[in-house]
Amino acid sequence: MMTGILHPTSGEVWVAGRSPQRERREVARRIGVVFGQRTQLWWDLPVYDSLELLAAMYHVSPADLRQAVRTFDETLGIGEFLDVPVRKLSLGQRMRADLAAALLHRPSVLFLDEPTIGLDVVAKASIRRFLREINQREGTTILLTTHDMDDIEQLCSRVIVINHGRLVYDGSIEGLRRSAGAPTVVTAEYVSPPAGELTGPWEVVRREGTTLSVAFDRTKCTAGEVISRLIHLGELKDVYVSEPEIETVIAKLYTEAADHSVNN
Repeated sequence: MMTGILHPTSGEVWVAGRSPQRERREVARRIGVVFGQRTQLWWDLPVYDSLELLAAMYHVSPADLRQAVRTFDETLGIGEFLDVPVRKLSLGQRMRADLAAALLHRPSVLFLDEPTIGLDVVAKASIRRFLREINQREGTTILLTTHDMDDIEQLCSRVIVINHGRLVYDGSIEGLRRSAGAPTVVTAEYVSPPAGELTGPWEVVRREGTTLSVAFDRTKCTAGEVISRLIHLGELKDVYVSEPEIETVIAKLYTEAADHSVNN
């Protein structure tokens, strides 16, 4: 709906101050789109030929096209396959080429649908690094849908969780963890076995030799409060703070939303 492909049955959608349904051409000039399972490149043409066609469509000058390609080569490494037909590219190479194509006209908003789906670890890291750079350097607003929780943790400053069409959460990663009440774990390594007991709004989940691990809810106390109590049990050698995995947090949100729906 935000790209103008579908029309809402009710309500309004606005992108860059315009309606994608009523002002589709104007919106198209301001946005870039990458679908993880589809490509906007011409299948049998070399990558550079596709970029030239897109440059003509968006009125990007030849000089600006060459400069953009140099920039994308530096950040995405597309130079190695510019002369290769799209059908011969690996999935990771095609995704990098699609990103270059979507950003060729310097859109203010970039929509990404599963941008790292099916990619290996190295390709994912390359894509994520590039997206962070383009967001910080160009100020491009990036909206992505993903089932890869690492995408969320490494890229997103704002997270929206939707469950069966209902908004469950809208905010930061840190706020998401706090809202779910998923436990944070502090693990303390002592010089010698800790002496004494811990009382407070936390739970000892492991006590073995010189190691003591405590789980707590950030809505009830802070890591600093936990650590200040741990200090009194012995001489600390090291302390580790482990945040709950984002999968656990979101699963908890979905479960709570389902329970709330049933109770209502």
